[in-house]
Amino acid sequence: MHRAHCVAYELFVGPIPDGLIVRHTCDLPRCCQPLHLQIGTPADNSRDKVERGRQSRGDNHPRSIFAPEQVLSIRAQHAEGFNSRVIADQYGCSYGAIHSIVTRRTWKHI
Repeated sequence: MHRAHCVAYELFVGPIPDGLIVRHTCDLPRCCQPLHLQIGTPADNSRDKVERGRQSRGDNHPRSIFAPEQVLSIRAQHAEGFNSRVIADQYGCSYGAIHSIVTRRTWKHI
């Protein structure tokens, strides 16, 4: 089983070297235009996603359980001295989720 864009690349450009993938320069996953395809590493592909704003983050992420207002409230409570475990109990989530918010491991954009 091969993806259409990979087949298009191989037909018009050549074989895909081992360890590399075919990336879309146009950001359209269904595109098979050989001029819109280039070789790169999975790390290149991830960097493209972030640089081009295609990375889900915040409340746009499908597994997000917080709204931006809640994140601000969590950080404010923590700054006032509330324990992260107490805040986690209040929001019905894990200590790790709260810790990641207050240390800006997650929700960096707010």
